[in-house]
Amino acid sequence: MIDASKNSGANTYAQNADFMRLVFASCVLFSHSFLIAEDTEANEPFVRLLGAHNILGIYAVMAFLIMSGYFVAHSLQRSSGSSRFLLDRFLRIYPGLLVSMIICALLLAPFFSHLGIAAYLRSNVGWSFVGLNFLLPNSVSSIPSVQFYGTTEWLGAIVNGSLWTIPVEISCYLLIFLLYRLRLMSAVGILVLLGLTLAFQTQIFVHAGTKFISDMAFLLPSFLCGVLVAFLSRRFELDPLFASALAVLCVMMAMYGNLLFIFPFCAAYPIMYLATTRAIRLPDVRPLGDLSYGAYLYGWPVQQTVRALWPGVAWYELFAVSLAVTLPIAWLSWRLIEEPALRLKKRLNTSWRSANA
Repeated sequence: MIDASKNSGANTYAQNADFMRLVFASCVLFSHSFLIAEDTEANEPFVRLLGAHNILGIYAVMAFLIMSGYFVAHSLQRSSGSSRFLLDRFLRIYPGLLVSMIICALLLAPFFSHLGIAAYLRSNVGWSFVGLNFLLPNSVSSIPSVQFYGTTEWLGAIVNGSLWTIPVEISCYLLIFLLYRLRLMSAVGILVLLGLTLAFQTQIFVHAGTKFISDMAFLLPSFLCGVLVAFLSRRFELDPLFASALAVLCVMMAMYGNLLFIFPFCAAYPIMYLATTRAIRLPDVRPLGDLSYGAYLYGWPVQQTVRALWPGVAWYELFAVSLAVTLPIAWLSWRLIEEPALRLKKRLNTSWRSANA
C-alpha cells in the first residue's frame, strides 16, 4: 500500500520491494475478482485450499503492513521522532487518496447514479463522500443513488472496498510515533505492545467490537512484526537460512490450517529478507515508479466498472481486464500525484534541516 523505502539508507536497501508490493497489489485484485464476479470468495484458490477466511488478498494486505512497519520504523529513526515524520506520512497517503476519491465520486459515480449525470453533479452527495472519507478514510463506502450493478445488492453499491485498510495503516503510524515520543520505541516496547494486542485479540473478536477495532486487532501484529524485523536488521544482517526455515514453517502451518493468525510471525522475516537482500534479484520495476499504491486505490473501482459493463464476466476475465486497466492508471497516479508529493516532501525536509541546522 504505502512505500516508505525511498532513500532509506544502507540498512533498508530494497531493490526488490517495489516489485514485491506490485505483486501483493495484484494479489488483492486477484481475490477481489472472485468476490466481484461471483459475489463470493468461496471459489478463490486459497480459500478452497486452506479453508474459509484464508483469502490471498488478506495475506497480501498483511505482507503490505509487514513491509510498511519495517520501512516506517527506519523512517521514524531518521526523522528523530519529530512531527516531520507525520508530515511525511501525510504526503505519502493523502494526495493519492484524495485524487482517487474525487475521480471515483465525481467522474465515475455519476454514470451509475439513478439520478442521472446532471442531477447527480448538482447534488452534494459526491462531495460529501470525498469530504467524509478525507477526514476519516473508509467512513463511508457507498454514495446515495449510486449502484454499479444489481438493484439493491450491497456489493454493487461499494465505491471502493479496498479503503478499509487505510485507517488501520494511519493508526499504526500514529501509534508508533506515540511510542517514539514516549521513549518506548524499542524491541521490548514493541514486544509488549504485540503481546497486549494478542491478549485482547480473542476478546475483541468474541465480543464483536467495532469493525475498525476488529480490523486493527487483526492487522496490527503484521505492522509490529515488520517493526521488530527492522530492529533486528539494525544489529544483524538478515540471515537466509533463518528466513528459509520460517518460510518452511509458513508452509507447514498452511498444511495444518493454522496459517492465518500465525502468518505475521513466521512471514515477516522472510518477506523482509527477500525485499532487502542483494543475493536475490527480482525484476527491477523501479524505473516505472511505485505502482502498488495506485493499483490498490483504483483496482476496486475499475473492477466494479468492468462488471457493470460486462454482465456475466468470469473471474479470470475480470482479473485480466482490470489488471490491464488498473496498472496504467496506477502509473499516472504515481507520475502526476504521488511522485510530485514525494518531491515536495523532500523539499520540505531539506528546508526543515536548514532551519534547524
